[in-house]
Amino acid sequence: RNNLESSLAETECQYNTLLGELQNQITCVEQQLAEIRAEIECQNQEYKTLLDVKCRLEQEIQTYRCLLEGGQQDLIALEGAAQGG
Repeated sequence: RNNLESSLAETECQYNTLLGELQNQITCVEQQLAEIRAEIECQNQEYKTLLDVKCRLEQEIQTYRCLLEGGQQDLIALEGAAQGG
């Protein structure tokens, strides 16, 4: 009987040790997951900011294109008036 109780106690000790190790691994993985989620959220915010900047720059480029095209048309009109006048 003592032999069985000793074996049971030893088995319980081994399982408790394994359970503690698994719990530590789970805690570590959960911590890594939280860090990854925070990093993804940060990258998502940076992406949104960059996308906003890109859209604004595209609008600004389009505005300059319109101004340049308008300026070229004005220049052509002035040259035409100078030659005709």
